[in-house]
Amino acid sequence: MKKKMFSLLMILVASVVLPTSVFAEGWRYNLGQWSSWGSSTVTTSYPKLACTITNELGEGWARIQVKHNGKWKNAPYQNPETASLSKNKKITIKAPANKSSIYRIFIWTQNSGVRGAVYCKGSN
Repeated sequence: MKKKMFSLLMILVASVVLPTSVFAEGWRYNLGQWSSWGSSTVTTSYPKLACTITNELGEGWARIQVKHNGKWKNAPYQNPETASLSKNKKITIKAPANKSSIYRIFIWTQNSGVRGAVYCKGSN
C-alpha cells in the first residue's frame, strides 16, 4: 500500500513540476490577398511565448504582437523577426513573454491568400 501511495504521489509531483509549457491556444485563419488578421489574445505566466503557424495556401508574413497602451505593437526580440509563410510549411515564432502582457499573432498577405492554423503556448 505504501509503495502504491508513493508511486501515485511521485506521478502527481512529476505532472506538476515537469511540464515546460502551458496548454496551447489555437485558431484557424483564411485570408485573401492584401488582407490581414489578428488572432484572439493570449497570455502566459511562462517567460517565453512560442506560436506555431501552419500554412496550407499561398504566401504571407506573421509576427507576435503585444498590446501596449491600448495599441498593438510588434513584440521585441522575436525569432524570426518577421516570419515568412509558405505553402505547406510550418514555422514557429518565439518571443520573450511577461505574465502581465497580452499577445496575439498578426498575419498579413500581399499577392496571394493564406489559410492555416496558429497554436500559441508558453514555455520555459
